[in-house]
Amino acid sequence: ENFIWLKKPQNNNLSLSRVFIAFDKQYYLKHALSLIKSILFTNKNNLLLHLHLYNPDNELISAIETISKNYPDLDISTSYEIIKYSNNIKTYYASRRFVALYFLRKEIQNNLISIDADALFFAKWQITQKLNKKDIISIYPNDIPLWEKIPAAFLYFSKTDISLKLLIKIAKLLEANLSSGNNLWF
Repeated sequence: ENFIWLKKPQNNNLSLSRVFIAFDKQYYLKHALSLIKSILFTNKNNLLLHLHLYNPDNELISAIETISKNYPDLDISTSYEIIKYSNNIKTYYASRRFVALYFLRKEIQNNLISIDADALFFAKWQITQKLNKKDIISIYPNDIPLWEKIPAAFLYFSKTDISLKLLIKIAKLLEANLSSGNNLWF
């Protein structure tokens, strides 16, 4: 309901996966810009990109529009939402990411990769034939602190009905949870 398109995906080249990154202006400056650049340097002809913005101002929107114009091969689609500030805004951002993923999943026919904004691509994205047959893949590294071992740092959703059904269930659950005031950050 709060999901607004700035630019819808144009290219549904099914051989390419679309990377989903969600962030606010602070995270854009601190992390997401580096992630976007890492995709440009390692996967410019291999991945498409979707940027979901939280509470963007005109400066952030303008910066994203410039990147989108300069790198048309990435078919950078963009959406945003305005989230009222709360004492646990991180919880809202982390939770609303899944709602935005669901809305994007409905618009595209590509496989979808959701990655934390503070991650980087260091090599060309490739998926093995064995993993390519999976509907959903969750990956998290072994060398992160115990309190951050939550399998949402890297998620892969194939273009199947199962991934869409899972995302809608997660989105509904998280929206109900947030609307009832359950927004504790762990």
